[in-house]
Amino acid sequence: MILKTSILEKSFISLNTKLMRFTAKSMLIIGITVLLAGLVTFLFEYRRRLSQIQISTKNVLINKGKLLVSNNSIALRQMAEDNAFSAIKELVSSTVFDDSDIFYGIYMDNDMRPWVYIDKNRGDNPLNEYLDDKISQWASDTDFPDYRYVKIHNEEIIEFAAPVKSTEQKLGTIRYGISTASTNRAIAEMRNDFTRYIVFYMISFICAGIIIFFMELNRCRKQAATITRPLCDLREAAGTISNGNYDSEVKIDSNDEMGILAQNFELMRQTIRNYTTNLQKMVKERTRALEAAQKELVLKAHQAGMADIAIGTLHNVGNILNSVNISVQMLEQLTSSSPQINLQKANNLLRQNQESFVDFMTKDPKGPKLLQYYLKLEDSFELYNDKIIEQISRLTSKVKAIHEVIIAQQSYVNAAAITESASLEEVVEDALTMQKGSIDRYNINVIKKFPSLPSVRIQKTKLIHVLINFINNAKEAMIETPPEKRELEFNAYRDNAEVVLKVRDTGYGVAPENIKKIFSHGFTTKINGHGFGLHSSANYIREMNGKINVESPGPGLGSTFIITLPLWQE
Repeated sequence: MILKTSILEKSFISLNTKLMRFTAKSMLIIGITVLLAGLVTFLFEYRRRLSQIQISTKNVLINKGKLLVSNNSIALRQMAEDNAFSAIKELVSSTVFDDSDIFYGIYMDNDMRPWVYIDKNRGDNPLNEYLDDKISQWASDTDFPDYRYVKIHNEEIIEFAAPVKSTEQKLGTIRYGISTASTNRAIAEMRNDFTRYIVFYMISFICAGIIIFFMELNRCRKQAATITRPLCDLREAAGTISNGNYDSEVKIDSNDEMGILAQNFELMRQTIRNYTTNLQKMVKERTRALEAAQKELVLKAHQAGMADIAIGTLHNVGNILNSVNISVQMLEQLTSSSPQINLQKANNLLRQNQESFVDFMTKDPKGPKLLQYYLKLEDSFELYNDKIIEQISRLTSKVKAIHEVIIAQQSYVNAAAITESASLEEVVEDALTMQKGSIDRYNINVIKKFPSLPSVRIQKTKLIHVLINFINNAKEAMIETPPEKRELEFNAYRDNAEVVLKVRDTGYGVAPENIKKIFSHGFTTKINGHGFGLHSSANYIREMNGKINVESPGPGLGSTFIITLPLWQE
């Protein structure tokens, strides 16, 4: 019944739904993994190919520039030797304006003075300007066709330079600045084409994946229904049996594990039905036996409880008898040291000198001493009498204490375990009386705080067990506490429809980790303990519709046991 309740408390999810969820998650994870793997692979390949194309495109541009300046270097050699300025200008100008990628063209002599300076943006520059910038210096120093990247008006330019040499000496330098704008545009267009291709690939892949996903999901749904249908039938059969109907046969036609499970379930149904047929008869017989056993156990438990109280009473009577024995020994010692013995010796001396009494008192040195002894004899007898009276009074009080302990114990011997109206203060007083000998022997200071309280609803025999258990635990807990600090406090007060009793001691307390398990069966921190006392106390208080708890600030700081009992309702 507990299992059924715990299952119904949870939201039901069918196996078909679980299987479909698992399949959908698995397919989704696989699809995303394949998509990401393909995308990452494609991106790496895209970057690699784009990088290769960029390098190849720029290499083509660089080879073009190097070839251009190399050819111009050869073509300009004769013109420079002949100082054919017009021819040089014509060659450079036609080269610059015939190629849209060439930004400028310069021919300068060895003094870095430009003979020809053709710039598409500025036109022809005057010939009397000297070029002293770093690029011109680099171009003038080069001994073979070379190139460098420069920035002009925020535009990247590759300047190519080559020396113009005769057979004997260097005549000048030819320079061309070729723009990379067209190359960059071509690369950007290529990148856009690749991006469009990637987007198209992703959309196509996702669409195909969605179509495949739903097709496979539909196929899995049909397969899951085929697999779980026998389980649903078996679940319905189990629900029928759980409602107490064991006559419905389980019929599932399946040649797999479900068929075997159905067969076993059918055998279980038949077995349960057979057991159920004889169950009521067996229950009735066992119920009668249990009722008889319960009555016997209650009687034995009550007798065992009374035995515990009797043992505790005998123990306390024994403690008080120790004090009685001490008083008797003191009386014996007083008897052996009575002033009467010395008085007899003095009277014998007086009888021996009775005929010559006057001479004895005046001439014998013992005479005056004997007279002084008789004068002091009154004080000796008075002191002796006081000691006798003191010991007799103490002996009388101990005998009275024994009588009170026995009377208190006898009042619970024949008490039935019935719920009744009782005074909590009287029950506490009875428990203290039964433990009086031990309390006195341990020098425990008992503090009682009992305001005027209404009667409580209790079973007196069980509550006296609990209180005696608390007192015994407190005595053991305060063994290592200095005698002047041993306190046992009983504090009671009303809390609405209940009465709260707190029993506090100044012993070694309870460790924090033991607070929640101190009332558990078998739990104890004592070397020779059995762990039954506090457990049975907790059971007794709950049987009286009360509550029990314990508080402790920690080891060495004492503990407080708290009992809450309901008031007596007329």
